[in-house]
Amino acid sequence: MKSFFIACFAAILLQGCASIFNGSTQTFAINTTPSDARITITNRAGKQVYAGRSPGSVTLARGRGYFKSEVYKVRIEKEYCETTEIYLTPRVSGWFFANFAMFGGFWGMLIIDPLTGAMYTLLPEQIDEKLPPWGGDQSAAEGRLNIVLLEDVPPALMQSAKRLN
Repeated sequence: MKSFFIACFAAILLQGCASIFNGSTQTFAINTTPSDARITITNRAGKQVYAGRSPGSVTLARGRGYFKSEVYKVRIEKEYCETTEIYLTPRVSGWFFANFAMFGGFWGMLIIDPLTGAMYTLLPEQIDEKLPPWGGDQSAAEGRLNIVLLEDVPPALMQSAKRLN
C-alpha cells in the first residue's frame, strides 16, 4: 500500500496541470455550409498536416517544441464558393497557471507543459464556417444575375456555361 502512494505521488510530481487537463493535442470539429467542402490544414512551416472534407474532425498538436506553440492555416474550398482561410492561433491555457496552486509546480511549469505543448490552447476551438457564394455577395445564391468578366469565371463554372445568341 505504501508503494502505491509513492507511485501516485511520483506520477503527480511528473505531470503538469495543463498536461493533465489539456493534453498535447486538441480536437476540432469542422462544419461548413454548404457541406462537402475541401479542407486543407498546414502548419507554421507550410507542411500539410490534414486533408479531408466537411463535416469532420481533426486532432492537431498544440506545440512544436519546448516553449514553442504551433499555428495552423485552415483552407476551405468549395466549388462556386469563395475560398476561406482561418488561422488556428495559440493562447496560453489557464491550466498552465494552475501549476502554481496544484500538483505540477516547478516540473509542470518549466518542463512538462512547455515540452508537450499542453500549455497552449488553439483558438477558435471549433470551425463552423458559412461559405459565401462565388462573387462575394448573395445575388448568385438568390437567383439574381451577376455580370463578370469572362477571365474571372472559374474553369469549373465555365464548363457548364451556355452561350446566349
